[in-house]
Amino acid sequence: MPDTARVRAFIALVESGRYVQAIEDFYHPDASMQENTVAPRVGREALVSHEKKVLAGLKAMKTRRVDTVLIDGDNVVINWMF
Repeated sequence: MPDTARVRAFIALVESGRYVQAIEDFYHPDASMQENTVAPRVGREALVSHEKKVLAGLKAMKTRRVDTVLIDGDNVVINWMF
């Protein structure tokens, strides 16, 4: 179960623009991500690879400060605004 300090450390990495490091440091080796109507990407290495490709194609991306976080046992909800 994640504690508040660990969730806040994850949020701080993302807010600072260190998206790849956040995946490397906090995601499970078998984690998955999925965009709408696209097959899921599975495995931390695949997630890192995809994130690097996306970021390489962007001029800039800014993450706004997170105001809403819910932690309930093993469930964490973060209201991201990019």
